[in-house]
Amino acid sequence: MRILLVALLLTAAAGAGLYGYSHYQGLERTRQEALGRQCSERLAALREAAERYALASQAGAEAAWPQGGPAAALAPYLVGLDPAAGCPAGGDYRFPPTVTDKDGRILPPACPHESETIGKSELPNGRRGLHVLPP
Repeated sequence: MRILLVALLLTAAAGAGLYGYSHYQGLERTRQEALGRQCSERLAALREAAERYALASQAGAEAAWPQGGPAAALAPYLVGLDPAAGCPAGGDYRFPPTVTDKDGRILPPACPHESETIGKSELPNGRRGLHVLPP
């Protein structure tokens, strides 16, 4: 009888441990997805600030960032967001060397987590709409 009771207790403890671990994985995935959405919102704000900067400075085709780089140029156009602050999940945004391309279109920054995956997902963050500019 004691052996059966011990076996049942061990089985219950192992089951609770597995449940706790899978619950933790679900919470971590939810946290990572929330950070990815925050990153996408920041990228959209940075793109909008770059558009406003390009209009204000009358940036032409392949216009270079001014001395001080993108952070200094975009700071006046961002409210409540430090342009030097990186992705909420960690890492710095990659700005292209110029504000615009050869056709005068704005070149947005990119996140270093765009091509990574979360957990066992086979889709990279970018294909899931995380850590990329919203359409």
